[in-house]
Amino acid sequence: MKGKKLVFSITADDGVDKISEATHERFVINAEGFNKKVAKKREEVFERFSNFGLPPNR
Repeated sequence: MKGKKLVFSITADDGVDKISEATHERFVINAEGFNKKVAKKREEVFERFSNFGLPPNR
């Protein structure tokens, strides 16, 4: 783990040769803060496009 970044590296072999390798990256976030930003943006989008007949209950 480097700071907020998680890096997973794997290799696979068939007992003789390496047949595959991969790297996967993920980031640790503050879920509460992220969800607040998403909710705010969602409201802004619905306000902006409310004149286009979107259902009021979202």
